[in-house]
Amino acid sequence: MAGLLRPSAGEVRVMGRRIEEYDRLTLSSTVAYVYQNPDHQIFNKTVYEEVAFGLRLRGLPEGEVRARALRALELFGLRGLEGEHPFFLSKGEKRRLALASVYVLNPRALIVDEPTTGQDARFSESLFAMLRGLAREGRAVVVVTHSIPLAARYADRFVVMKGGRFIASGPPRRVLTSPAADEGRLTRPQALRLAMALGIDSGQAPLSVEELLRAPRGGQRACGPRRTGLAGPRFLLS
Repeated sequence: MAGLLRPSAGEVRVMGRRIEEYDRLTLSSTVAYVYQNPDHQIFNKTVYEEVAFGLRLRGLPEGEVRARALRALELFGLRGLEGEHPFFLSKGEKRRLALASVYVLNPRALIVDEPTTGQDARFSESLFAMLRGLAREGRAVVVVTHSIPLAARYADRFVVMKGGRFIASGPPRRVLTSPAADEGRLTRPQALRLAMALGIDSGQAPLSVEELLRAPRGGQRACGPRRTGLAGPRFLLS
């Protein structure tokens, strides 16, 4: 989608046009890609220069470059680090810098590859919340991830791939309660595994502990009885 590679067979379309019809500068402003390892993406000597680079490459006036770069740094919590060398940033700060350097180009779509690799739960949560905020601005945000329980809380749509082919696509709850989740070897959230073991209706099954705690007490099971060691036909929270 970002045009870094050309298809050897078939075709890839962005906004209705084949990617071969775009020049690289236009395509990179339409679909931005954030590498899994930010060290493979960041190459400038300061945080500010990294964010400003793409804007200057497009020939924008320096005043506009500065205004947009500082706005992006503010959004991603990097203000005050403008003069720092990216080498001295933490891994989380580097990831935010990589995001800021493509966000500043105002792309229609953003592809983020494994953004939570090696990160703690707090950072991973804040990063997904940030990506969710970008999606609410009207952008398409595509996250390539194995962090299924976390993605289930934020994504509008799951696409499951296996062996280079699509095997499922749809809302997270529907995909994760389908056989495709087993075929794709997805790690279901613990709350969902508990609900499925209890035979809770897949349309009401919680995707997170928070949803589990908010669920109405005494919700009816709809998937038939199972031998779970728990008596009674209801899912009771206490």
